[in-house]
Amino acid sequence: LGKEVTVTGFTSENAYALKIYKELTSENLKMTLDGSTNTQATALKEKMASQVTSDEDFANLNTALKAKLDSLNSSFEATGFKIEIIKKASESGQNYFDNAAGALQVQFLLSSTNNGTTKYWKLTTTNQSTVGDDASVEAVTDKTAATGRDADITGFKTGASYLSPLLESFVYKTTFETTDEANIKKLSNVFKAPTDSDDDTRLETMIDALNALKAETQTQLDKNAVVGYSLSTTASDNKWTVVSSDVDGKLVNVSGQFKLTAGNDGTNPSTLNIKGTSDLAEFSPHFMSV
Repeated sequence: LGKEVTVTGFTSENAYALKIYKELTSENLKMTLDGSTNTQATALKEKMASQVTSDEDFANLNTALKAKLDSLNSSFEATGFKIEIIKKASESGQNYFDNAAGALQVQFLLSSTNNGTTKYWKLTTTNQSTVGDDASVEAVTDKTAATGRDADITGFKTGASYLSPLLESFVYKTTFETTDEANIKKLSNVFKAPTDSDDDTRLETMIDALNALKAETQTQLDKNAVVGYSLSTTASDNKWTVVSSDVDGKLVNVSGQFKLTAGNDGTNPSTLNIKGTSDLAEFSPHFMSV
């Protein structure tokens, strides 16, 4: 009989999992739906990043980007390890979407499967960018308890692209109640410079007012569409226009135009138009004073 010996020096699963997380480069941690043409990718491109929230959405995201994930996993798939995309756990008051850029922050979660048992490798680190010496991993069997490496997915519909067709075809109520006048006044004032530039909520106010004044058949506007945007600081870019008209005995037509800029830098503005309507004719003095 031969002598029994113990061979050491092999890399443990924990060490290997941590190594994979650490070796993900900034390039690895960015993926885009651009260039993906499968059914799931096509559907996701029609959503804003803020609208990608459900388990089904993330299952579709993994399918949409399967080719890119397969490429990323190719160097270690023979070991039973693989990376998938999961939702980044929400923290109080924190948004993980950028609708102005069409981007969503997610996490890349590493798992390993051996003999039918799957482990999810929960990453703990004080710095997601560098994953330094303090980083550690822990194997968990509950996927919902696992956290991975922060990553970014781009290629979603921007807020401006979402809003543009809805505003250009916007349909108001045909009959306004007395209580609607407060929202009409709010709407007419949204292009006035705010008294506090650090607390500019005009875009949110616009969406709220339009939703309050819309016809039942009009699609509800998603207020997240304006998160990350600012109104152009050039006053003439944002205006209501009141012109003569004669529709159903109403003699004026009220329309709006404004420019959205991503953040506060004022670059690459998007021009949006609010469909003209004679339904606001009796309230036109509010819009003429802007």
